Amino acid sequence: MDRTHVKPSIDEEGSNFLSPLVEETKLTSENRRRRKAYDEKSVHPVDVPEETEKGWDVQRHGKRSTRLKRLKSHDKLLEDRVWCLFYLMGYRVLNDTNFKISFLRADGSRGKKQVDVYAEDQETVLVIECKSSVMSHK
Repeated sequence: MDRTHVKPSIDEEGSNFLSPLVEETKLTSENRRRRKAYDEKSVHPVDVPEETEKGWDVQRHGKRSTRLKRLKSHDKLLEDRVWCLFYLMGYRVLNDTNFKISFLRADGSRGKKQVDVYAEDQETVLVIECKSSVMSHK
C-alpha cells in the first residue's frame, strides 16, 4: 500500500489529545490577562536587576515583591487579540498557553502540533495559526 497519500489521523487513545484548555472558571481572568498589551509578573526585589536586563520594567515596588511589566511581542499580541475575539463571540472552550494537538502519523509515529488559538462551541471548532510580521517604515 502506498502510504504517501494517507492523511494523519487524530490520536484519540488518550482523552487529552487537545491540551491544555482553559478551565471554564478561569476564562474571565484569562481574558483579562490577554487583553493587556503588557506581560506582568512579580519577582523578589533581589531579582529586579537581572529581570530589567531582560527587558522588564518596574511597575511598582512592594515590601516582599516587585511587580514588573514588559510589552508583548507583536506575534504574541496578535494571538491574544484573536483569542479575546473568540471569547467575546461566546466561545467557552479555548486554549491555554502552549496548546498542542496530538496526532498519529501515517507511519505510526506520534506527533504534536502547536496551535495559536483553539476555539470550540456546540456547533463549530476553530483551529487557528496566527502569522505576523513587523513592517519597516521607509
